[in-house]
Amino acid sequence: MKTYSHTKITTFEECPLRFKYRYIDKIKGEYEGIEAFMGKRVHETLEYLYTLARAGREINLEDLFEFYKKDWEKNLHKHIVIVHPHYEQRDYFKIGEECIKSYFDSYKPFNQNKVVGMEKEVRLKLNENYEFMGIIDRLDCTDRGGKYEIHDYKTSMFLPPKDMIEKSLQLPLYQLAVEAMYDDAKNVELIWHYLYYNKEIRIVKRKEQIEHLREEIIGKIESIEKKINEGKLEPSKSALCDWCEYRDNCPLWKHLVKIERMEMNEFLKETGVALVNEYANLKREMEVLDRKEEKLKEALVKYAERENINNIFGSDMKIIVKKYPRIELPSEEARMKELEGILKEGGSWMALSTLNWKLLSNVVLNNQLDKELMEKIKPYIKRGETVWMRLFELSDGERQGD
Repeated sequence: MKTYSHTKITTFEECPLRFKYRYIDKIKGEYEGIEAFMGKRVHETLEYLYTLARAGREINLEDLFEFYKKDWEKNLHKHIVIVHPHYEQRDYFKIGEECIKSYFDSYKPFNQNKVVGMEKEVRLKLNENYEFMGIIDRLDCTDRGGKYEIHDYKTSMFLPPKDMIEKSLQLPLYQLAVEAMYDDAKNVELIWHYLYYNKEIRIVKRKEQIEHLREEIIGKIESIEKKINEGKLEPSKSALCDWCEYRDNCPLWKHLVKIERMEMNEFLKETGVALVNEYANLKREMEVLDRKEEKLKEALVKYAERENINNIFGSDMKIIVKKYPRIELPSEEARMKELEGILKEGGSWMALSTLNWKLLSNVVLNNQLDKELMEKIKPYIKRGETVWMRLFELSDGERQGD
């Protein structure tokens, strides 16, 4: 039986290649975003808080700050990534302290309910092939039993609107698991704590609102398994790439990570950099030449018209300029469908079944459609001219002096 978590499913939806690195190849990411690092430290501090509360110990804010500081220093490593251009590590440390303080001030003395577990693992058998597993930040029950509360701590500085939270599957899936694990879990409340904003969002999901979740998650898992078997695990570029721990391995970012670590002299000599620079310079030169070529073509066409000629001679080359009538088909799909309908009704559809520009141009320009049908399709076609221009070497008899 394969086990899936909400994080595992979300990782695949965000980037199949990241999913592959983490869950199939089991590659341990070298880098860690500062936001995730700070979040872990705050979670561990709140877990410590409720460990003391369950033991009946006195809790004060200074002790929590001391625990948080030691936990931060103990886990600090050199591969923490700070993406925000205006924040430093100390700023995130301070944000974590503010989250802890606001929670402490709001919920002391922390005896509202009985704590069933912190970082509580829950499992739910989905079918014979898959099970769901999750970690609840804190699971409470009331003294009377029967009412359970699933608490989730968020340290993010993004506060989503309530309708976005209501669409989230994570805590409702935890609810299904809790209801399966505890016979008396008849009343479950989902509680999100957005610590940075000192906001608590409570939602109660009725049975009919979550009974479809099992099938929905099974569908997501089966889709993931299908794509794994097909080998369709490509990288997906998004804003989340800045926080990804696999940038060193990802084909979208691997080269950038490599050259970012180079000194300037080494950077300019790196093969990939040199090739891109050379190609970019060539493309810019070609764009200048293309614009110059277009101007020369316009001048040649005007010269041929003014002189009433088709062949324009140079020193050892000549250019032949010719004009042909043409028509343009509608670019809008709806109008193209209307044109097809008119041709079908007019009995010309079999002859024009592919309805391409060349075929229709021939029958219109050669007056092969009856007048009534021609009048009907006039609004759908546009007449114009095609300029044909080709450069040739002069033959011996065309060269000056021969």
